[in-house]
Amino acid sequence: MEFGEVETWGRKRAVKPTNILPDLKRPWPTESSTLRGVQKWLSINLIDLTSLRLKQSQAPVVVDWGCARGVAINKLAQKFPKVKAHGFSDVSYQEWLSDKKAKYIFSKHNLFRRYFKKESVDILFSKLGVYHLGKRAPQYIEQILPVLKVGGGASY
Repeated sequence: MEFGEVETWGRKRAVKPTNILPDLKRPWPTESSTLRGVQKWLSINLIDLTSLRLKQSQAPVVVDWGCARGVAINKLAQKFPKVKAHGFSDVSYQEWLSDKKAKYIFSKHNLFRRYFKKESVDILFSKLGVYHLGKRAPQYIEQILPVLKVGGGASY
């Protein structure tokens, strides 16, 4: 792979600010994005990908980076009880307290690697979080990609 490229489920993709910054033709993402809404926004089927990882691993780790209220990661955790579902956000929400399926991490983005070590995550996705980094996003993504397991993937 070339510098600035990311392999996402077998497809190489350049990591450029233009791929990260919000498309002004689309509405800004909400803090209560449903799993269906996240999948549509990212143009990816997280349910199929999680099913596939479950066949390859007994307890795949799925992380919603910038999870906000945790609606999407909670739904994924409900659908797949064996998945270790994590929401990561620099803002905490009351809804997290009643969620018994997913685990939430309230921390600054630069501390992400403190919680997820090298090759420890099967699926990493972000609908809302990466946008907040603006032009710093490509460098940040490059720093956190080593958390992905071999065969894992990221979508943002």
